[in-house]
Amino acid sequence: MAKSKNKWVKNLTALVLSGMMTISLSGTVFARSMSLQESITEALNNNHSIKQEEADLENAKAVLGEAQGQTGVTLKWEGSASKLGGHYYDDTNIDHSYGNDITASIPIYTGGQLENNIKSAKIGVQIGELNLQNEQLGIELQTLQGYYDILNYQNIKEVDEDTVAQYNEHLKMANAKYGAGVVPKVDLLEAQVNLANAQQDLVTADNNLQVAMTSFNKIIGQDLMTDVEPSDNYLTDTNFSKTMEECMDIALKNRPDGVAAQKSVEQAEAEIAAAKAGNKPQVSVVAEKSIAGNSMLDNDQSDKKSVGVQASWNIFDNNVTHSQVKQAEAALAKAQQAQADMDDQIRLDVRQAYLSMEAARTNIETTKTAVDQAVENNRIADVRYQAGVGTNSDRLDAITLYTSARMNYNQALYNFTISKAALYKAMGISAQLVAQDVPTPVAPTGDETNETNTNANPNASTDNAQEVPTSTVASGDESDATTANSGSEENNSSGLNVLDRASGANQ
Repeated sequence: MAKSKNKWVKNLTALVLSGMMTISLSGTVFARSMSLQESITEALNNNHSIKQEEADLENAKAVLGEAQGQTGVTLKWEGSASKLGGHYYDDTNIDHSYGNDITASIPIYTGGQLENNIKSAKIGVQIGELNLQNEQLGIELQTLQGYYDILNYQNIKEVDEDTVAQYNEHLKMANAKYGAGVVPKVDLLEAQVNLANAQQDLVTADNNLQVAMTSFNKIIGQDLMTDVEPSDNYLTDTNFSKTMEECMDIALKNRPDGVAAQKSVEQAEAEIAAAKAGNKPQVSVVAEKSIAGNSMLDNDQSDKKSVGVQASWNIFDNNVTHSQVKQAEAALAKAQQAQADMDDQIRLDVRQAYLSMEAARTNIETTKTAVDQAVENNRIADVRYQAGVGTNSDRLDAITLYTSARMNYNQALYNFTISKAALYKAMGISAQLVAQDVPTPVAPTGDETNETNTNANPNASTDNAQEVPTSTVASGDESDATTANSGSEENNSSGLNVLDRASGANQ
């Protein structure tokens, strides 16, 4: 009985230890140092939204292939098998009939329907490429924001930890003074309350940091439990050479979604022309071979062949074509309004990001000065309190001001980096290039899509290291030549390591 009980205890212990080990392994946190460039590259490779846009692009290519295929030769076979009977066949000794018909045709005139269908489909591929580029730019910005959210909360946590340490030291000193009867109890209580509040702020900061890491991990498609350590810091060079008007001009020429809206108008125009072709004749060249016999491939019953031109014309279709044209014209009007709305949205995005960047740039200078002043004020208040000539409130206020100044400086650096990246996104430029200045891009001409796509690679060399190749978008009429390099291989291209380590950002 005792042996059985001991065996049961051993089995239970093994089961518990096994469960604890499983829980421990499943909850393992992996630490990883990551650069911004590395983060964006992984996001572009793994993000589900980009894969959806890639699938849409493949669909658009298939639509183009279908439209182009309709201009070529079609070959159709029809077969039949029949059992015959009745007085007509009684004396013929024929009781079965097998027929085979082969027809080849090619359209030679469709009133512009096929040509405009192809044009519309080509534009559809271009729009698919533009949508993919726009999604890539959005994911880059989203990744950058998530990356610097982590850094922001790390800095906040660091400041809160220092604040807790200072309040702890002050509480020890206040407690000693109270024990010596030098200060009243209210000073001790006030110090305790300030410490408790600071400890709560620290807990909140740590929680926000963990949430930011989890959100970032989801964006780039890595394990949600990964403990990310950003290796890049905030931007420290706040110089920016472009005016708001210049940025708007760049954005209106370069934003993928803006160019896509323009291409949608062109696509709607092509679809109107295709619909109007229903009012015109259709002409094809047709060749036909037809045989029939008492067995499958015999021609003893019939053997005919013909080559000629076949024409058809819907003289009256009860307003079907007219209604189709009206639908296409309504789609054009909608596309034109969407383009106008997109232009307004682009201007709004640029203006908001530009103003936010300028405000943050001003705040960086003022908050940096405030940090220097708060450091000195905190030192003086500490010395005065230790010497017994400063009050408890003076010391606590100095710590609060010091904490606030550091928080404001960190927030200004964060805001400048994020708003400048948002401005680049608003202009259709990769967030990976945010540390560099912006040249005025050459507007897409619409004829050399392959060439313009190569300029979107942020690794491309330039004569001037400070100039940034913009994410120039495809906008031409030869989109079927541009699609080969628009897939996931292009997404894998890594950008420049654009962020310098700011040694003073955490001071």
